[in-house]
Amino acid sequence: MTVTPRRARCADCSATQILLPTEVVVRRADSTEAIGIALIANVGGVGFRTIAARFGRPESTVRRWLRAVREPHAQWLYRRGVDQAVLIDRELLVRPAPQRTVLGHALNLLAGAAVRFRDCFGSTEPVWSLIGFFANGRLLAPPRPPLRS
Repeated sequence: MTVTPRRARCADCSATQILLPTEVVVRRADSTEAIGIALIANVGGVGFRTIAARFGRPESTVRRWLRAVREPHAQWLYRRGVDQAVLIDRELLVRPAPQRTVLGHALNLLAGAAVRFRDCFGSTEPVWSLIGFFANGRLLAPPRPPLRS
């Protein structure tokens, strides 16, 4: 997939921003879906070497993906999942499927919110695109701290 990002200028401060579609992850050459599926495989107990072989990616790349979602970023993703579940359908928070890790809980909640969003609003957006949107395009990259004035 080739992406040509658009630029936008803030009306208040005149700063420019690059706008990326939710199908891509900030500072990564792979799609949200590819990285997300690799994360799910790791949560299921698959190691980085097996994931790299399955995706045809360098082991170092997959290792970086997996390291990027350690604490506290996994906690941040979990909070994003809870926030979306509260907005879309609080029932997603009742008896969630058991997971072994915080990342597993986060991905489960984000996926549940994405599926419920599609059902409730008749959306045809791919689930991973919605997950990327819910994570503010930061499935791997932690959110940036606010700029100081």
